[in-house]
Amino acid sequence: MEQPASGALSPRRREKLPRRQIIRRRVVIQGLRTQGKRQSSRYLVLLVQEAPAGEESQAAFFTPKRIGAAHLRNRLRRRMREVYRRFIAPAVTGEKRLWLWSARPEAASMTFMELKEAMVQLSDRQKISRRSS
Repeated sequence: MEQPASGALSPRRREKLPRRQIIRRRVVIQGLRTQGKRQSSRYLVLLVQEAPAGEESQAAFFTPKRIGAAHLRNRLRRRMREVYRRFIAPAVTGEKRLWLWSARPEAASMTFMELKEAMVQLSDRQKISRRSS
């Protein structure tokens, strides 16, 4: 197996959602919960808000303990991050937003493709409602 040149990112590392695109500050998450525009489905809840001037889009992913054991919550969170990174973030390039994705317990049994469809559908609904308001 070939080793990457020094300083080069490994293929696996390049395919992660960059840390700068993940919301880490509690204040930002609380603001999103109180002021964000809400869209929900049977499996997910999405809260979206415009990002402050000068900041790029960021996302946070929540899985409640009702989903089950830690390994189930972690797997679902990893899948949500991957769907966001592959399909949602590229589709909204240029739009600076804060995204808060929260899974409902029913989401634990979803396949990756079902999760993708649910997340893309919610993000599309959010775009439509934003244009009409």
